[in-house]
Amino acid sequence: MEVGKRYTMYIDATAGKTETVFTYDGKSKTMDFPDGNATIQAANSIMLFANRSKKNSAMMKLYHFKIWEAGTLVHDYVAAKRDGENGLYDYATGVFRPDDGLNEAAGNAPFVYGGDLQDVGTGWLESDGTVAFDSGYYFNAGSRIEVDFSFTENANGKRIWGASANTETVAQTAAFYQNSSGNFSFLSGPASSYKTAPLGIAADTARHVAIYDIAGKSACLITSGVTNKTLTLSNEAFQPSAQSDVPIGIFADCTSTDGKTFSNHFSKSRIYRIKFFTDGELVKDYKPYVKEGVPGFKDTVSGDFIESATDGVPTYGGNIAGEQDAYLESDGTQGINTGYHMKNTTRVEIDFAYTYHQSTKTHGVVFGAHTSTDNRAAAYVNGSNLFTMRHDSKAVNKTKTFTAPDLLRHKAIVDAVSMKMHYVTGSVTNTVNNGGTSTYSSGTPSQHPMGIFAAITDAAGTEFSLPAYMKLYSFRIYETENNVETLVHEYLPYKGADGTLGLFDTVNPDAAPLTDTYTAGNDTAFVYGGRGVEGAEKWLVVPQNCTITKTQGTATLTANASGAVSYRWKKNGEAIEGGEDGVLDVAWRRGGKTDTYVVSPVYELYGVTIVGESVSCEVENVPLGMMVIIR
Repeated sequence: MEVGKRYTMYIDATAGKTETVFTYDGKSKTMDFPDGNATIQAANSIMLFANRSKKNSAMMKLYHFKIWEAGTLVHDYVAAKRDGENGLYDYATGVFRPDDGLNEAAGNAPFVYGGDLQDVGTGWLESDGTVAFDSGYYFNAGSRIEVDFSFTENANGKRIWGASANTETVAQTAAFYQNSSGNFSFLSGPASSYKTAPLGIAADTARHVAIYDIAGKSACLITSGVTNKTLTLSNEAFQPSAQSDVPIGIFADCTSTDGKTFSNHFSKSRIYRIKFFTDGELVKDYKPYVKEGVPGFKDTVSGDFIESATDGVPTYGGNIAGEQDAYLESDGTQGINTGYHMKNTTRVEIDFAYTYHQSTKTHGVVFGAHTSTDNRAAAYVNGSNLFTMRHDSKAVNKTKTFTAPDLLRHKAIVDAVSMKMHYVTGSVTNTVNNGGTSTYSSGTPSQHPMGIFAAITDAAGTEFSLPAYMKLYSFRIYETENNVETLVHEYLPYKGADGTLGLFDTVNPDAAPLTDTYTAGNDTAFVYGGRGVEGAEKWLVVPQNCTITKTQGTATLTANASGAVSYRWKKNGEAIEGGEDGVLDVAWRRGGKTDTYVVSPVYELYGVTIVGESVSCEVENVPLGMMVIIR
C-alpha cells in the first residue's frame, strides 16, 4: 500500500473461506484463506482508526465502511457530522457515532474532515407547549419506542410522548416524561394502576435517545452514544393487559380514541426522530419533514405525513427533509415585476416567510401594487405592525388585519372571485369573507402590474416602495372563467446556467424568467437556497459525477425539483418503477453498456397533475477502476 492513494478493502469471513481484496488504481489483489474463517463471535467490537487497546492509531482518511452478516448489510458508515461534531453515520441503523475521545483524551486534535461531508440527523421539530401529534401507534405488550429528543425547557410532568385515559376500561397508559422529582421517567400499564420506571437521572436540555422496550423488558437513556442507565422492567408490572384504545401522542399525552384530544402535559421540547416497533418490527419511523410549507413528521415506513393535531404550529430547523424547498431571499432592496394585472377573475397565492420583523415604517409588502386610484390586491404589514391583506377598487377599501408578523412560513391568498382572503399557517387557515359583490365590479384589469418583494408604484412597473425582508417559495396566479379555475402562472425560484437569479413559470416554461427590477441605488443580489434552484437551468439530477463498479454494485441518482410531489423515470426510453421520491438506485450490469435515464417531475396543482420538463443522464457500466460520468 502506498501513502496518498485511495484503496478499497474487503474481508469476507463467511463459511468456507476468508477473502481479502485490496483495490487500487483499477487493480486488485486477492488472498484466500479457506481454513481461516471465524468459529465464534469476537469478544471485542471493531474499532476504526485504532485497535481495541486504543493504540497503533492510523494516520488515514476514511470514506466508507460497511459490515454484512450472512449477506445482509447491518452497518453502512459514511463520514458525517451532527450538531457540529464529526463522526460516522450508519445508514443501516440511523445511529451517529462521534469520535470516542481517544484523540481528545490524549490532548490531540479532533478529526479533520473534507469533501462532501453530510450533516445528518440534525433536523428537528420544536414545540412551544401548544403542539401535539397523533402518532397513530397504539401501545401494546410487544411495543418498543425510541425517541431522539431534547427538552428546551424543563417542567415536571411534561410528556415527550404519551397516551393516557381516566379509566382502566378505556385504555392502557404509557408515557415518557419528566416526573415530579425532575427526573426522566417512563410509565405503562392499565390507566388505574400504571407502573412508573424513574431513571434517576435529572432531566436537562441536552440531546438524548430514550428507549422503552416492553417486549425486551428494559428502558434506557443514551447520550452521545453512551448509555447513561438501563432499567430492567419486571415481567408483569409493566406489561399492558391489552392494546391501548388511545394512540400515542407526540409532545403531549393523547387522551381520546380519535387522536384529537390532548392533556395539559404538553412539553417544550425538540424531537429529531421517533420510532415505533411491535414485536421487533419497525412499524412507524417518523422524521421531521416540511410538506407544502407545513412542518410535521413523515413516516419512512409508509410514506405518510402527519401534522399537528392542535392549533399549535411547530418550529423547525437543522437539516430537515422538505425544508430545502427552493427560495429567493430579499434584504429589502429587491423587487420583481410580474407584469400581471389584477382582475375580478383573479386569485393570487404566495408562499413566503419574513426574515426580519418589519417596522411600522417599511411595511414589508409581500406582493401588491401601491396606488389609491386603481384596482389592487396586496399583502403587507400595516402601520400598526399587523399583517394585513387588501382587495379593493378605487371606490371601496377592503382590508383585513390578521396577526402580528412573525418569521414562520405562511401562505397569503387574495381571491377576487370569492371576495375572500386567507392567511395560512401550518394547518391553520384564517379566512375572512368580505361579503357583498366583487370590488372589481368591471372586467377592467388593474392599471398597475403586481410586484413581489415590494409594491409597484407606477403603471410601467419600474418603480417600487415598501420593500420586504422575506423568503419567497412560490407565487401562483389563477383565473376563473365560467366557474372553472385555471392556473395561469406558477412562479418558482430559479437559477440559470449563467447565474441569473429570479422566478420561472412552470405553466409557461418558454417564457423568460422574472428577475430583480428594483432600482433602489443600494440594490443587492438575491440570496437563494434550497432544492431545485441550484444547477443548470430550472433543476438538476445529481451527482454530476460518480463511480459504479462491479464490487460497488449501485449508483444513486437524485432528482430535485422545487414543488414536485413525485417523479417518473425512464430507462432507455422505457418507463421503470421506483424513484417516486426523486431517488433512484441504479444497479451495475455486465457488458459495459451505457444506459440513458430520463426523469420528469410531477406537480400537483390544486387537484391537477402536471408533468414537468424532463432531464436526462447517462450511466456507463464499467469494470473495476473505471468511472461513470453522469452528465
